[in-house]
Amino acid sequence: MAIRPIEIITTQEAAQIKHMETQRAQHAQEQLSKNFQTMVKQEHEKTPQTTKAENMEYRYDAKEKGNNPYYGSGNKKKNKEKEEEKKKSNEPSKGGGFDILI
Repeated sequence: MAIRPIEIITTQEAAQIKHMETQRAQHAQEQLSKNFQTMVKQEHEKTPQTTKAENMEYRYDAKEKGNNPYYGSGNKKKNKEKEEEKKKSNEPSKGGGFDILI
């Protein structure tokens, strides 16, 4: 087993080492405090995020039919056309055309 020489530390070096060790904890506490203050400041300046509503947002697909389709006045026109066709089909056809055979 090798014998190492003893390191001789002067009183001034020992005082510096002791001072650095005590300052290390204080320095770490200051850093944590600064980080926390900046985080609080950023959260205070940040716009609040909205929470999702209780109702789930309805997403529709263009492939599928919607819940409430718009009918508009299109049915009235279709009904009138159907009625006119029925009237025409019920009436006897009138002769008035030309038939020519050669």
